[in-house]
Amino acid sequence: MSFSSFLHGKSGSNNSTGEIGEDFACEYLKGLGYEIKERGYVSKLGEIDIIAEKLTNKIKKVYFYEVKTSASEKITPFDNMNYNKVMHFKRNVEVFILKHRFHAQNIEFSINFIAVYLNKDKTLKKIELVENLE
Repeated sequence: MSFSSFLHGKSGSNNSTGEIGEDFACEYLKGLGYEIKERGYVSKLGEIDIIAEKLTNKIKKVYFYEVKTSASEKITPFDNMNYNKVMHFKRNVEVFILKHRFHAQNIEFSINFIAVYLNKDKTLKKIELVENLE
């Protein structure tokens, strides 16, 4: 998505609703000072939509995001998340953390959820961020 398209709330017509939501989520996180390290990380356990990093008080912290998007008035992004999906996402993140030896490097991390609401024309309506999924 071009920066101009983002500013005007439009995405390419070839993108799925989920991809459009992830594009908006990345731009939202960048606006909050996060650096996007990876998108669409895939393992045997599934996908991590966004992996971002932010330096706070000289401490590097890595943030893992599951993004759910809805352009429906009847179904919210939260309707697409349930306990089993959260647990599956957390297991996927745990495998990533072990594989990349975060504990050995003293890297802090956070598991999060982003809900993206789109208008019917796929422009951004609002974004909600839920931090530190337990």
